[in-house]
Amino acid sequence: MKKYSVWLIIASLVVAAGCCRQGLGTVKPFKLKLSQLSANQEKYSDKLIAVKGELSNAGDNYFTDLRVTLSDGQGNSIRVQPWLPISVPPPRPGGPRNRPVLLSDYLGKTLKLVGKWVKQDEGFVLQVEKAEPVE
Repeated sequence: MKKYSVWLIIASLVVAAGCCRQGLGTVKPFKLKLSQLSANQEKYSDKLIAVKGELSNAGDNYFTDLRVTLSDGQGNSIRVQPWLPISVPPPRPGGPRNRPVLLSDYLGKTLKLVGKWVKQDEGFVLQVEKAEPVE
């Protein structure tokens, strides 16, 4: 009798977990232009958003003054929190030579970024969850 109860509980948890996961995947981001986001920053606070633009470093130096921004070429830009490593150590001798994707691989490219728009001490910033090149 105890074995049956344990399996019933496990099966119920598995079904419940599956339902919950499906529910999380259904959240759709607000598709915005950078001008819309800039004009209504508070409105989209803590919301999932999707925006397009060119990723760049507004700072003077990639390693010592990294300030990642997304711009639309019309004077609108937002801050973007780096979501990828900025550098990696060289490969070990005899080890694999492939390297992970770095933030620098995306700089100067037009991207569609999906992420959470959050308020921090310095103002709003996009916490990227997904990045796709736009052709």
